[in-house]
Amino acid sequence: MTDELPGGYHSAPVRHGDTVVRTTGVWSPNVQALLRHFERVGFTQAPKFLSTDDTTETLSYITGQPGTYPLTEQQRSDEALTQLARTIRAMHNATTGFVAPEPDNWQYRTTIPADIDCIGHNDLGPYNVVYDGTRVAAIIDWDFAGPSNRIWDLCYAAHRFVPLSAPRSTKAFGWDPVPDQAARLRLFADAYGRGVTPAELLDLLIVRLSSIAAYIETKIRLGDPRFDRQRDERHTDAYREDIQYILANREHLLPSG
Repeated sequence: MTDELPGGYHSAPVRHGDTVVRTTGVWSPNVQALLRHFERVGFTQAPKFLSTDDTTETLSYITGQPGTYPLTEQQRSDEALTQLARTIRAMHNATTGFVAPEPDNWQYRTTIPADIDCIGHNDLGPYNVVYDGTRVAAIIDWDFAGPSNRIWDLCYAAHRFVPLSAPRSTKAFGWDPVPDQAARLRLFADAYGRGVTPAELLDLLIVRLSSIAAYIETKIRLGDPRFDRQRDERHTDAYREDIQYILANREHLLPSG
């Protein structure tokens, strides 16, 4: 069986039976080492790195249902949100002790936080999760992984999974009507644990979304063809709309008590 897979804006993933072949970049040795590290320490919710050549890499194929929009009822459930937060914490914990073979060659280096305490995925959205019902079978597409901190990585996940978006985007993601965002933000923070608060996730998210919009705009301005889709679909407009929504509705987005 050979099939082109959805997503993977930059990596052109193709399924070959039980494997996935993807294009590589200068960051790939670090990502491949990270996937091997996950396997060694027992974090199983990521693809396995199998092999590489000059231009491609081969990973294990993850069986399940990808989180493509609009999300299914199970994928939108509180149970799925709880499972996701716990998986992200396990992933962050699993990066402890990892040393990148080429620390200057991570792809996503322009918007990393100053206080690094983990290797983050840096693109934690439903499109990079494979589900088994409400369970996270795997987090995929690690090309943007790199030095980060837990809250920086987690606030973007909250944006995508709570979701902390303006109503237009939230409905496009599969929620209609818009869910109780404050309650789901509390659930997400509590499920991750470590004393993470909804307020710090919400406030840092404004900074994170601003940095993402600036990063995409820079890539578009430089003529990077990998960002043609983001340009055509006006992704930065959506990020800025979400920023304004959060600023205007902060009190309503924070759970009471």
